[in-house]
Amino acid sequence: MKWIFLLFFSVISSIAFTQKVEYSEAFLAKLEAIGAQIATPLDSDYKDVNVWKEAFQPYDFAMKSRKEKLEIRYFIEEFDEQKPTFFHPHLRFTRFLMNLAGNEENSILSVHDMETTDLQEEFQADWGKVAFFHPKKSFSPASHCKLLCLYKENQGIIYVLFLFDEPTSGLDNRFYAVQFQ
Repeated sequence: MKWIFLLFFSVISSIAFTQKVEYSEAFLAKLEAIGAQIATPLDSDYKDVNVWKEAFQPYDFAMKSRKEKLEIRYFIEEFDEQKPTFFHPHLRFTRFLMNLAGNEENSILSVHDMETTDLQEEFQADWGKVAFFHPKKSFSPASHCKLLCLYKENQGIIYVLFLFDEPTSGLDNRFYAVQFQ
């Protein structure tokens, strides 16, 4: 009887104290406006964190895991035909990247093309890039950033920033965090 009570208590407390991610209405509205969906990590201790309102580079939503030692930030730009650069996502990506990358003398910045099959099958995107760099300290105290940029014509651009000090398996596990519909 004692074991049953202990088992029952541990199950109830694990359910009650499980941290979960709660998306803001504004963030969900932006996702819907560009026809995108997000994959919520359920297998770790992710929880939403406050968005810095006066951030060096604004972003729409952020979540963090102590277990995976990873913070994920999302920034969404809705399609705007009044902005000529929206038809050239590589220009918007480069501007965004140069704004966040550190300017230290020994900084390394690496940009990679994405496989067309990955873009179409996994992300339903028309264009995408991945970059690795050291972010400016005014943006994040993390040592490294992996930036995923996805573009869907006439819908918008999604920037996903994976901020970390040392790479863990969480970095690869969370790569497919968002996709267009």
